[in-house]
Parts: sequence; C-alpha cells; structure tokens
Amino acid sequence: MAHVVNFWPKPFLYAFGNTPPVCLTDSIPPEAAADVLLLGCGDPRNVLYTLTASISKDGQSSHPYLDFTCCDIEPAIIARNILLLTLLADNPDNSKLDLIWNAFYHIYIDQESNDLLCRQAALLLDLLDSLEKWHSSKYGCWIRLATDATLAMVRDLFSQYTSTQSMSPARRSRYEDKYRKGIKETTEFQKDKSAVLLSYTSMSPILPKGGLADTLDKISKRYWESGTTSASQTTQIPNPTLAFSGRGEEFILHYASCPILSFHMPAIAESVLHEASPKPDFIIEQCKLQFREWSNSLSRALVLNSGISQTKRRLTVRFAIADLFSLCGTLAGGKASSGRYTNPWNAQELVLCQEDYGERSLLAAPRTFNVIDTSNLVDHVAFLNLLTTTGPLLRNTVESVLLTETLGHVNTPFNNFLREILCGDPYLMGLLLNLLPTGLFSGFTSRSNPGATLSKVVGTTAGNPVFERTQWKRIGSAFGGLIHDRLSMPPASMAQFLYNVYTKMFEEETARFYQEAVAGRTQVGLTHYIRESFARFLAYIRPRLQSDWDETMDELLALISDDKQLMVGAANLQELFCYLGITGVVDLRQMLGTNPQLADRFGPPQILSQIESGAWSKTDYPNIASVTVRVPRSSLRPLLEGKLAEMGSPALQMTLEGPAGASAFHSIQPVFGEVKLAGENGERLQIIPDKAGVFGSSDLIVTCMVTTDILRVDPENTNVRFGIHPSIGSLKYFGRRGLSGDLALFKIPLSNTDSVFITQLPPNITSLEIPTAAANKETTASSPSVFFVLNSDHLSIAQVGVKFSGFLPPHDQELKDGAQVDCVTEGSSAYLQFGGFKGAIPFPLPVIQSKVKTRVARKSQYIEVLAPPDYSNPIRGNQLQLRRIPSDASPSFVTPFHRVDLDKLPRATDISDLPSWLQSHLTSAFSARELELQKASASGVPTSDLMTNMKDSLAHCFFNFAKYWSESPKGFILIGTKGEKGVDTLIFITGLCLDVSSHTVALDACVLPLHVDMISDLTSPVRALVMDNSNNLRAMSTAPGEQEALKNVWVAAAERCRTSWTHSKNCGYIKSNGNPISNAVGTNPFCKCAIGRSSPDFDKNPNLDPRLRKLVTRVAISPIFAVPYLEKSSIDDIAASFKSGTLGQDIGSVTAPSSARIAPSGDSLDRCRACMKVSETLKKCTGCKKVAYCHAGCQKADWKRHKVECKKAQNE
Repeated sequence: MAHVVNFWPKPFLYAFGNTPPVCLTDSIPPEAAADVLLLGCGDPRNVLYTLTASISKDGQSSHPYLDFTCCDIEPAIIARNILLLTLLADNPDNSKLDLIWNAFYHIYIDQESNDLLCRQAALLLDLLDSLEKWHSSKYGCWIRLATDATLAMVRDLFSQYTSTQSMSPARRSRYEDKYRKGIKETTEFQKDKSAVLLSYTSMSPILPKGGLADTLDKISKRYWESGTTSASQTTQIPNPTLAFSGRGEEFILHYASCPILSFHMPAIAESVLHEASPKPDFIIEQCKLQFREWSNSLSRALVLNSGISQTKRRLTVRFAIADLFSLCGTLAGGKASSGRYTNPWNAQELVLCQEDYGERSLLAAPRTFNVIDTSNLVDHVAFLNLLTTTGPLLRNTVESVLLTETLGHVNTPFNNFLREILCGDPYLMGLLLNLLPTGLFSGFTSRSNPGATLSKVVGTTAGNPVFERTQWKRIGSAFGGLIHDRLSMPPASMAQFLYNVYTKMFEEETARFYQEAVAGRTQVGLTHYIRESFARFLAYIRPRLQSDWDETMDELLALISDDKQLMVGAANLQELFCYLGITGVVDLRQMLGTNPQLADRFGPPQILSQIESGAWSKTDYPNIASVTVRVPRSSLRPLLEGKLAEMGSPALQMTLEGPAGASAFHSIQPVFGEVKLAGENGERLQIIPDKAGVFGSSDLIVTCMVTTDILRVDPENTNVRFGIHPSIGSLKYFGRRGLSGDLALFKIPLSNTDSVFITQLPPNITSLEIPTAAANKETTASSPSVFFVLNSDHLSIAQVGVKFSGFLPPHDQELKDGAQVDCVTEGSSAYLQFGGFKGAIPFPLPVIQSKVKTRVARKSQYIEVLAPPDYSNPIRGNQLQLRRIPSDASPSFVTPFHRVDLDKLPRATDISDLPSWLQSHLTSAFSARELELQKASASGVPTSDLMTNMKDSLAHCFFNFAKYWSESPKGFILIGTKGEKGVDTLIFITGLCLDVSSHTVALDACVLPLHVDMISDLTSPVRALVMDNSNNLRAMSTAPGEQEALKNVWVAAAERCRTSWTHSKNCGYIKSNGNPISNAVGTNPFCKCAIGRSSPDFDKNPNLDPRLRKLVTRVAISPIFAVPYLEKSSIDDIAASFKSGTLGQDIGSVTAPSSARIAPSGDSLDRCRACMKVSETLKKCTGCKKVAYCHAGCQKADWKRHKVECKKAQNE
C-alpha cells in the first residue's frame, strides 16, 4: 500500500454523508454509457441522486446504462448500503418509507423500524451463503459483490444485526450500556456549530441567516440528544447498523453526523429565508420528500432492468470492501488478483469475482471508467498517491473525468496550491500524469466553491480555504485532441526534475521543516508519502516517456543516494529500491547486481533454514522477500493504553538494523492473529486473523517486503525492530511516556526463527507478479513526439517542443531539396507546413505563438518546433468549444460546463428586488482582480478583459430577470458598442433554477440569434416582437469582441441542457470542430439540430407568437466562476459584508444593473429603428425626433408601424 499505516483503533463511521449529493454523470453527454467508480463511496446518496437526475418520471434513462462500482474500506458502509437499496427496491409504493428512513438515519429506532431492519437482514443473510447464490437472486442481478471477502464481511454484519433480536436480558443490557457509552464518548468530540457550518454548505448558493441558522442548530442538537429526527419518537432501541462495524461492537458514528446534511436545501432555505423562526419539522419533511424521490427513481431504474438479459442491464451497482490502493491496483492489473491485501489490518488477499472479472467473463465488469469519484480521499491519502492510483483506470476519452474533493485548508498562497499538492510544476506534472484540473487550462469553472465562502463567513479555521470539488481530465481533452504518450526530455534534466519531486514529497524529513515545525512556524499534518509512493509514481509516468529510461534512473538514483537534504533519506533507500523492483521501474538484479561468491560464502542464510534446502538456490537468489514478525501484544501497551485524543493516529514502521546501519520500511501489513507455516515444505506462511482485532487478545503479525541483499549481509547481527514512526508529534507524546528516541516497541534478532519468518511471498498471498516495463516506442511521422527544455533550476518548463521525423515520400525528398518550412496558425490550431506536407503541431500547452521557432535537420530528416509556454492568461477562446466524442452513433459532445436537466431543478420562488444571496453569489463569480476591473468599468473606466466582461454580461442576465420579475416576456436584446454592428441576440428568460448539486443557479432561457432580414421582414414574428414597446424588452450593450465569445457560451449552454433531442450524423458542429457554426455578429451559431428546441414555459407563454418556437434554442445560463487556485477570490469582500450585515448593499452595488448596460429597447437613438444596426450616422425622424434610421429605405419600411407613434409623440 503506497501510504503509511496508522494506528487508529476507533475510526469514525461516516454512516451517511455530511455533504449534499452530486450528479456523477453531469460531465458526460446523454448518449454515453456511464461506468462510474466511487472510491470512499460512503452512503448511496450520490448513486440515488444520479438516478434521479438521469431517469425521467416516465421511466426514460438519459444514458444507455449506468454501472456503479462502489468501494469503501469500512464494511458497515457497504452493509448499510445494500440494506437500504434492497429495502427501497422492495417498497415501490413507498408505504414503508418512513420506517426505512428511521432504520437508515436514526441513532435510536422504534420497534416497527427495528423489526423491518432485522427481517431484511435475515432475508439477505440467507442469500449470502455464496457469491453464486447471491448473484442468482432477485437482488444479485443488479447488486453485484466484487469479492468473496466483501460477501463474508457483509454476511458477518447482517448476522450481528439479526442477533440483537435474540439477546438474553443480561446480554441486551450490556449491549445497550455499551451503545450509550459510545454515544457519550462521541459527543465529547463535537465542536460548536460544526454541523451548522456543514449545513450552510448544503444550502449554497443561499446564505442562511438569523432564524434559519438557529433552526439548523436545533435540528443537530435534537438529533444527538434524542437519537432521531422526529420530535415524537420516544422508543430508544439502538440501531443495529450503527452498533456494529468492521471493528466489532462499537458505536463510532462521526460526531458531526446529521441526516439533513445529506440533502439539498437551497429550495428549503429560500422558502423560509425570511421567517423569524422556521420549524425544524418542516425542514425534515422537505428532506424526506427528496428521499422519496430517490426511492421513486430507483424503482424506475429497476423497471428498466426488468425483462432484460444480465449482459444488457440498464442499472448495475457493484460493491467492494477494500482499500482503494488494493482495488485500483487489482483492476489495473487485468487479472483477478495482484498480490495485494484487501485492506490494512486484514490478512485476506484481494481476489475479484471470476464471474464478473474473469478473463473470459461474459458479464465483463468494467475495469476502466469514464467517471471516477474519490470523495474527499485526497485529505487522507494526498493527491499524488490518489492520481497515480486512479489514473490507470480513467479512460483516455474526452468525456472521462476524475473528481476530487478537499475539505481542508492549506497555509499556502492560492497561486502555489497546485505546485504544493502535485509536488512540482503543475503543468509538467500534469503532462507526466496525463491529468490536469480543468480550471488550470480553461481559467474558469461552472461550479461554485461554497466551502471557501462559508468558512470565511462563519468559520474560524486559519489558512487559505480550499474546499473544492475539482474536475481532472486527460490533457488532450483540453487542447483539441487526446495527446499521445510520447513525451521526452534529456535524461539529466528529467532526473533532476524527478529528484526535486522526491525531495518535495518528503520535505518533512528536512532539517529546515523540522526547525520550522518545532518553532511553530509551519503546520505539521499527517504523513502521506512513503518510498512506495514515489516508486509507483515513477511506474505510472514511465510509459508516457520517450527518454532513455535507464539513463534517467541512473542519474536519479545517484542524486537520491547522494542526497543531504533529507535527514533520514539513507535509512529509506532499501525500501525505495525494493519497490522500484516490485513496480518494474528498474531491474533489481541489474541495479543491485548478483554476487555468486557472496552466495557461496554465506549460503542460504541460517535464518532461511525453515525453507527446504534448494528452494532458494545460491545462483538464483530472489531479489525481494517477505519478512514477517510476531510482535507480542504486551509490547503494544503504549499504543493500546494511549489516550486517542492526545495520541492522534501515529504511523507505524518496521526497521532492519545491522552493523551497516538501519533501514526503515513503512509499507507494512499489520494483522492481529496467529501465524503458522504452510505448504508442503513450510515455504509459505498463513495468518489466521483474530476477528476481535485490536480489541482481542492475539499478538500482532507484521509483514513487509525487503530486498534480499539486506538479509544477506551479516544476518546473525541484524535485528528487526517494530515501532512508531518518529514524527514530531509522536516523539513529543511517546517520549513523555518512556519510549526511546527511535520509538521502538519491540526488537528481536533477525535470526530468531520462532518470531521472524522470511518467505518469497507475503503470508496468505498466492502470487506476486513483478511487471516488466515495455521498451521505448519509436517515433513515426504520424506520431510526432513532444519534448521539453527546463529552466536552469529544473523546476519548470522553459520551452515546449514537438519533433517531426521519419517523413514518407515525397515529403522526405521535399525536405532534402530545401522546401520552405513554415508554422501557420488557423484559429486555435497550429500547423507545420512545407512542400505538400501539412501536419498539426500538438503543443500540449498554450504557447506564445509569436515566439515559435523551428530547427530543421534536412539530412537527418527531422524538424523541431519550439516555443515558450504561455502562462500569462490561461483563458483561451477554444476552451468554450464543444469536444466531440468519437462514435459511430449519433454525434455527442462534451461541454466546458457541467450538464443540467432544467426540468428537474427546483425553481426560485421569489427573486424580486434582487435578494442579497443572489447578489453575493453572482459577485463570488469574479476573482478579486476581476472585481476591481468590474468596479472601474461601472464607474466609467471600461476594461478590455474578455472574461470580466462576459461575467458581467451573464450577471446582468440575472439582474434583468430579477428586476423585471413581474413582466412577461422577460427578455432583452444584446447589442454592440457604437460603431459596430448591432442587433445580435434575443434572450427569453422563463425561470431561475437552483442548480443544487453544483451550488449555483441557472437561468432557463431560450436564445434567438437575430439578423437583419428578421427585423426588416414585415411579416416576421421577430420584427413584431422587437418593435412592440409593450413587450418591455430591454437592450444590453456589450464590449468589443464580447458578442463573438458569447456565441460560444450560447452553444455550450444549449448543449449542456440537451436531454430530449440528439444531434444528426450530419450535424454542423462536426464540420466546425465543435465551434459555433458562425460567431460573427448577426449570424446564428447553432447547428440545425438545436434550432427549434424550445422550453415548456416558452411554449405556454400566450404573449409569444407560436412561430418563434421554431427559431429559438433552449439554454441554461449560469455564472462563470474564477478558479480558486489560479486567482485570489473575492470571498473576503463577501464575508465582510455578511458579517457586517451589509450584504446586498455594498457588495450588491458592485454588480447591480446599471443604465449603461441595460436600457428600454425602444428609447435608443444610436441604432436603426428598422434594422437595429448601431451607427453614429443615423438620421432622426423629423416628426417626433425619438427614433432614427439608417436611410430612407429603413424609414419607409417602418413607417406603417411608426406612423401612429409619431403622430402621438408630436401631439404630446
């Protein structure tokens, strides 16, 4: 496992979510099937909400199939999920929904709910005799169990649930007393308003104040005082699903748990925002209504499954109880097992179900995914560990997305956040990992960041808040195509860069960090990286590199071996070498060498006498071996008797200490139980685990992998030491309790064959395959290679290069003959061109086009194109384009914004007078820099910053809708500045939706691109609408060049809310490569497939000509938010206004609608009354002098309508 093993005997149970659910498929188009992996899955709220978002009320699914693989390390999580899903499936009429709610969410339950829970557990227990029996049941056809271990652990918990109904009085008394004691201990961890802060996040974008905040606090307190969400329930039966977990009989529900946190509450909050004292029961009932809709959606999904063969199921939910490193590594390996344990503190090998994961399986469970959700695991395992573990499972397609969520805070500047978490330059690390957060290359996100705002508003946590749900994608999906795995760099430069990554990963081992930590100038967190982490990072990036790998590794290992920065670096070299060999990064035999004379001198070491002579021959000695040590339970007293609140969760390690020094090993597998020799000749080890674990009476069995070279040097004078990793916190705590400076708990000679066992394979593991990395690929003309030149400090990219070589006839001769070589730019793409050759230059990053240079080697037949990267402005126009998914079916496109179903989102009920929560939310879209530009622009100093202007225009769309809430239709015209072409787009806004899962808002609108012919045609419904002042249309001006960019926004906004129609195979977007059909002013950007797709509210509007329905396109308009790790956010201003009670006054005035942007459409004299062109040479009507025209032709065309108005104006 590429992570330290911590001692934490009572981990909290996150039985249900403390954040609202998200739609897991909002990044992929409707036509795409969804293979979703949920790591740290928690409760099934995300699965159920995704079903709600994906399946209509008439039972139609927006995806061909939905396949969820849910993994969690805690068995109780999976057992509760299976129990809930089967209860909901058996209750299609929702007649028992209140009982199901009680059984899942309440700490104490009533008798009827308890009976239902236990009956269901008994029913499932009977089906869990074997995987075969389960999978052939009515549940097993859609709920699949990935391993036998999962089945065994779930079965064990169900058995314990049912046992509570047959307890003797004495046993029941002990059971209830222990339950109450657990609740009391848990409440001691609670902090003031912790649950309330989390519930604020559930309500974003609405910021609750006053009475609502007090009500939320009351709900949380009532829940922990009474154990229920009900004010009337009095029965106090312990909930069996919270009484038992993977650690045995122990109440360990997380102290901040509260059922309301698992639900979306913006609509609830909006409805009671102005109430002095909202009723807690009202909020609970609203949550139950969402729970009912989840249940209905599951029922609809199961109806879709009925009558369909197993291989064509529309819904499949798979469960695995496993450590994320073990499951991901096994899935990536392509076989049923990969020599990994199921999870830490567990002795069972992870073996996938052959029926679903076998090489010849007809059911073919997915091993790669187009959506991977990792919850907030990055806070527990760190980013590099997570990305290198999940990266191999993410499909190399444009729609594929990896989702991470961090709930923590870092004390680093916003612009250094990515460098810190990736341990190196984010652009180069992203290229090596083939993963980058989408905001890094687009400069914006369509999702709000509620945690940052709320922690500033009501939190007290120091540091820079980075609560962020981040979307990571393959590099190529950002820059116009999937980048090939062909990156190169001079070996010495690559080695130096990787060495810098290495020292950053382990900076806690430096003297500087230690001194800063002791002085209290830096925060000491949990240790996440071990040498296995770095080895697996190298194994992950190796296939992407074209560089000479052996030379790179020689240079890198020389740097690491000579390192003087890390105080204990030398002590970790043996573990690094071990995992470089296990992962196939290097050939250990070649790196460490073999010495037959040494083997002859010592023979098989005495400590290997337990293995039959000849099992490990002198000349074929293995490079890697397993060392297993039995640690007496009495030696663990400092851990077992330590105070958890003070001790924390110390990391454990094993050390081999000999005359030459000590080597530490952190990648260990501890298990409480017994160990015995197995196999015909005692060549294998078997661990029999103690089911009571840390609460039992067994010794601790600890295993780690080592290089055999360390075993062969003076084994008789080498000791094995097990103890605590000497971090600053552990040294302080355990040093006061008598442990020596090395924090050793147990020490024994390596030669002690009673307690030390050395085998080729770890205990209970059947095979351990060491991969052999593929040879470097040769570059071909059809596959240009990408290379880099680093800056002198080897920390960042100085030049990005693309090398073309191996030209085929006749281009090879053209190059030899001196053909002119040029680099040309077409739109957002660059091309290399000479003679008859033209090839796209796949720059993996934005570059400064004016500094592109070429190096031509005519004899050697290659051309290199180099340019410095352009970091000055990450926002590129092409980031608003659609990306096509290659498919033989109807075209599908990926949008730069997350997808929404406008018909399913809750509507705001009252936004008249622009409520303060909406003002603050729209303001939060701006970065601090953009907000200053916007303020200046509102004061008469215009800005040329495109993104600032677009954000301002989008904000004015919301302001226009709110200001003219009571008018119908609520539309306005976008026009250009003076001197430019004018009339462009007519927008009809029919409602404001609360995009609850992304903590933002969306306007349900229809867009009608205008052109002159529409206005000048006297019979056109558009002309009649625009020219009729009674429609109260508003005109809004835009900045130069902004209208063209907004064309991209409208196209993406239409695609993101597409649910009921498909693109044709001849769709115009295919030819335009995802661009608008045209983004020129006065043209239509939409493909023909999108035109005429109106909304129900638009169609029902009696004030609109029905003929308009064939001309408009439905869109979902949302704010575009600044990316918190690129620019300083504006949350400080919003938080200050919230706390001072001026929210909506000072902040609202910043982005409030101004007459300079929005004005009545009929009062302008700077555009032609007939054709709507903007011009400074218009001629006023000589009669009324209130309208103007381009020329006499326009005046004549408009006279029939204007005649009445003109006479009326003159009479006035």
